[in-house]
Amino acid sequence: MLQVGSRWSSIFLFLNERKFLIALFMLFIAIALISKFMGVVFLFFIGAVSMIYKRKFKGLPIGLEFVTVTTIVVSKSFGPLIGAIYGLATSITAQMVSTDYDAGMIFFFISSMLIGAIAYFIPFQIIVVIATMSIFSDFFTQFPAIMGRVDHRLAAGVYAVTHLIINMTFWKIAGPILLLLVGSNL
Repeated sequence: MLQVGSRWSSIFLFLNERKFLIALFMLFIAIALISKFMGVVFLFFIGAVSMIYKRKFKGLPIGLEFVTVTTIVVSKSFGPLIGAIYGLATSITAQMVSTDYDAGMIFFFISSMLIGAIAYFIPFQIIVVIATMSIFSDFFTQFPAIMGRVDHRLAAGVYAVTHLIINMTFWKIAGPILLLLVGSNL
């Protein structure tokens, strides 16, 4: 039996204290990782449901989608590979939620994946990256419409302008919150 104040009880308490500190440190790491993961899950939810309006208003050329912005945040925070995977997964899920299936959706999937891969390497402020990547996405996804009839070109133009305005406004309003969710300090 150990007596209080004995040499062995001091060693035992020291080892338990050390184990406690290690366990506490591991708990903090787990909480940090889980909170970042939950932040990415929340961004995924925002991006995926942002196109739900298309269930009711099919064919409406309004650029309301937050897949681009959330993909840029994830790419800038976690790197190009995670950004590309996130962009592809979010765009596919958003398309499934919207039930708006058309031939152009493959361009949306590819552009979201490319945005996730490229945004990480653009060395400007994130607002400039969002503007650049929104224009890139619009050109890439609306390319077939741009080559089409005049009414298709007009719809592509309306989509591009509204997409840029909505993404920039969304970033100005919710940008700091999105960065906080993923634990980034961009």
